[in-house]
Amino acid sequence: MFYGAWQNNWLLLGLGLIGLSTSWFWFPKPKAVHAWIERFIDVEKRYITPPWELKKVLSIVFVLVFLIIVTVVFWYHDARLALVIFIVGALYKAGWSLCVSRKAGIPAAVIGIISAVLAAVALWFLY
Repeated sequence: MFYGAWQNNWLLLGLGLIGLSTSWFWFPKPKAVHAWIERFIDVEKRYITPPWELKKVLSIVFVLVFLIIVTVVFWYHDARLALVIFIVGALYKAGWSLCVSRKAGIPAAVIGIISAVLAAVALWFLY
């Protein structure tokens, strides 16, 4: 999706959006899943199903706005701003993972923090 935005190609952008929204369907369920992954996915499933609370709705809106903003930034070829937004998103996801899923979110939070640090290093090299 972001590649399509970077190329200013509506077809690739649309295909990326379709791929993103249907990716759960394309891949078979793994035969073995680590327990922490299973716990974290269960928390995420519960979070995106009713009952709807304001914080759930705001989180989903935040993700949608985040994707729109990053897509627009890629469309206008601003790699630095895209990296800054990616860092904010990765840190938000890390914090969300810890706040919502507690212990089950620790591995996801660590991955988010590592991603943010790598993006910060890439940003540093761009300046």
